[in-house]
Amino acid sequence: MKVGVEHVAGRAAPAEPEAVARSIEATEGELRFTLALPESEHELWIRTSSSVTPPADAAAVASLLPAMAAGAGALRVEAPVGEATLDSMREAQAVLRSWARSGAWLRALPFDREIALRAPVAEVSKRLTGGPVAAFFSGGVDSLSTVGRHPEITHLIHVVGFDTTAEQTELNDAVRERLGAAADELGKQLVTVETNLRQMSDRYLLWPVYFGSALGAVSLCLSGAFSRLLIAGGNTYGTLYENGSHPLLDRLWGADRVEVVHDGAAFTRTEKLEQLAGDATARRVLRVCWRNPQDSYNCGRCEKCLRTMVALEALGVRDRFPTLDGELDLEEVAAIRPENRPEAEYWRDNLALAVREQAAPELIAAIERCIVSADPEAQLTAGAPGRRRVADPRLATPCLYMRPETHDMLEASRAIAFLVGGCDGWANFGDVAQLQATADLFAELDPALAALAVIDPRAHASWPELGLRPAGGFDPAHPVYFAQPVDGLDHLVAELGLVPVGIPERVRAAATWLYGGGYLNRRWGRRKLLMAGATEALCRRWGVTGEMRLSSGLQIEPEWLRRLDPELRELLARFDPLGVRDELSAQAPTELGGAAGAAGRLTGDDAVGLLARLRPRDRERRSETAPRVINLHVCPGDWVNADAASTIRYLERFVGALTSEPGPGLMVQPLVAYDDPTVLSERPALAELTAAITSGPGGVVVAEPTPLSVAGLDRAAEVMRRADLTVSCSYHVALTSLVLEVPAVLVRSDLYYGQKADGLRRDFSLPSELFPHLEGDPESAAAAATRTLGLGENAPGLALAAGRERVLRRRAELERELGDALATLLEPADAGARPPVVPVADYEALLVALRHAHERADAHVADTAWYRARLSDIENSASWRLTGAARNAKRRLRFGRSPR
Repeated sequence: MKVGVEHVAGRAAPAEPEAVARSIEATEGELRFTLALPESEHELWIRTSSSVTPPADAAAVASLLPAMAAGAGALRVEAPVGEATLDSMREAQAVLRSWARSGAWLRALPFDREIALRAPVAEVSKRLTGGPVAAFFSGGVDSLSTVGRHPEITHLIHVVGFDTTAEQTELNDAVRERLGAAADELGKQLVTVETNLRQMSDRYLLWPVYFGSALGAVSLCLSGAFSRLLIAGGNTYGTLYENGSHPLLDRLWGADRVEVVHDGAAFTRTEKLEQLAGDATARRVLRVCWRNPQDSYNCGRCEKCLRTMVALEALGVRDRFPTLDGELDLEEVAAIRPENRPEAEYWRDNLALAVREQAAPELIAAIERCIVSADPEAQLTAGAPGRRRVADPRLATPCLYMRPETHDMLEASRAIAFLVGGCDGWANFGDVAQLQATADLFAELDPALAALAVIDPRAHASWPELGLRPAGGFDPAHPVYFAQPVDGLDHLVAELGLVPVGIPERVRAAATWLYGGGYLNRRWGRRKLLMAGATEALCRRWGVTGEMRLSSGLQIEPEWLRRLDPELRELLARFDPLGVRDELSAQAPTELGGAAGAAGRLTGDDAVGLLARLRPRDRERRSETAPRVINLHVCPGDWVNADAASTIRYLERFVGALTSEPGPGLMVQPLVAYDDPTVLSERPALAELTAAITSGPGGVVVAEPTPLSVAGLDRAAEVMRRADLTVSCSYHVALTSLVLEVPAVLVRSDLYYGQKADGLRRDFSLPSELFPHLEGDPESAAAAATRTLGLGENAPGLALAAGRERVLRRRAELERELGDALATLLEPADAGARPPVVPVADYEALLVALRHAHERADAHVADTAWYRARLSDIENSASWRLTGAARNAKRRLRFGRSPR
């Protein structure tokens, strides 16, 4: 050992705080040390059932990332450490730094610089070669797959303290017993390890960031017993992302003491499950759950359990895995919202498997609903704030499809308007009402201006049932379907007989209309902007030069807009000005900068265009003996409240408090605004709520539910007018009620619903008592609403007529402006047909097209020049020159000549 030699790596200012790994004690099978960080101190230990004595290198590796995260300028280890280990720690810092500086998810942590490493340098004997081989073993999919594919493995390492704590003694005993039995069946020896490293690391680091170096520390503790240790990875080479366990990092931790291998990246998770299906031991021991509520081996309800159960169900082997044999609730599957990129990729892998195996349609539908609800950040990143992204390639990817007959319909068009907005094609009253109001603006325009709604192909069954009316160039029989490559919907596109959208030659101009709804937020905003980007990219590909960008009725979440990808911010800024429905949204565009950085234009909600034709309720005073009538609506959607049951309980207590008020009794008129069996129906929640209300002591009478729909709006309005009050958790139910001049209570939940409530409050000059919070006291909220409204007296304190007049007048002004703008789209169409865009890449096809252009050269000189330019580009390209020999050989074979 080189006593007194110090190894310094990296650059650190002398004045910066230092982290120290001291009091390092290594005995047979155990390592203890103290890690002193700038503001805390931790007593750490790693105990193994092996008889080897751990080196201090393990303490150094275990301390590195916490020292960086705690803001230390240096890490000092008060015991000799191998020089190769110190070099590897420096290399690991370089990897972390490059990830952080490139905008990866680790940017959320201070890894954008190296810290100094100070330690005496130990002399290391030659690494053990040809000795026993071990693999970390949790009983999970990845570790079981690794063990099954590597017969050279002699030992299995099970760590207590990583995914379970030492206090979970009952669970730890059960896991140890099962894994021990599995090791015996496989002819391996189980090595147990216990440690408290995670109790320290969780204060500074996310476990997915730290666990790789924690496994590295355990590997070094066992380095005297094994020549090689395998760490089972969870991602494929095609989906690797910046993670604590990664091929670039895992190999570093063993340095010159033991070979550490990141294994399994050549296989997807579903491929590994197919492998395990044929292994009886794996089937008996499989353990994937990391939440372990009530110390369960597998809970069967968390995202990871359900993800695994779905894959096994798709393979048709779930009944062969006794540790995951519980009921598979597809509603729970559909309700999962993947929170990061790996989760989203696993679910897309499940979808591909289910389609390949021709699994039950309801299983495929549940997986699709899960994927489409993924956190927008999960599509490209792991969700850390501040991530810098490259330009989104999907903005230029052909992902718009239509039925062939839609293309035939477009042959008569001279301009197109793509309608992108709240309606994806499912039966949600507010979304459909906004689309119908937008489409109605085309009624007075030339039918040669075609209006195409952009919807989701998964809504293909619901779309014809929405009751949308044709209007001018809008025909609901001809939607456009948006399907990104990452959605995994290729099979559905094929089943529906869809073809990529093509734009006929006559069409010279196009508009993208971003119509209203509360979707420009972190949940749906990214996907909607990708739709708008896809329509613009389509027009560019087909040579449509006249472009217009319209918007109206939007609600924008300011914080989401601040964090939006640069290319999508730029896309949104091209809608100038932005038409918004509330004051907070009007200020949001100032985040965009440039010409569109002015405040948004207050247009109100687009559904007002449809609701404007409804007459308000009669104003005569209600008889004192007539029962009070309340319109009641409940939505169990998690965008209203993640806990639907608590929403139902709140409304039950709210209505119950109204029944306790003195008066002639209460009649409840249920309303249904979202009734789509393929996505969400409010009817079960409404039935539960009304059953609870009628079982109370108030003698409440409940009428038959009234559906809200575009086709049946007049009938629904007639029912709603009879009420003294509407109680709802839907913005559009409340808006409809207020336009009818029936007072409304909108129960709000999160900040985004608070933004909806504030917009209605301002538009109709309403008191804040009519917008209670779901976390508040419902009895107090009901009493406040009763005092404010004076139920039974036509709400004398509210100026609903003035509010109705205000929102209708604003909508009429907007419709005139939008109608004028749309009419100008047809002007470029009279300038003559654009040069045809022939999307051919084959050289011989270009020659045919060129000959055809020559035949009509007098009329189409520009066409000939265009084709010649394309040929010139190909003939002057490097690929054309490099493939010349192959083309010559093909030509000789084609004409019966033997190649030389």
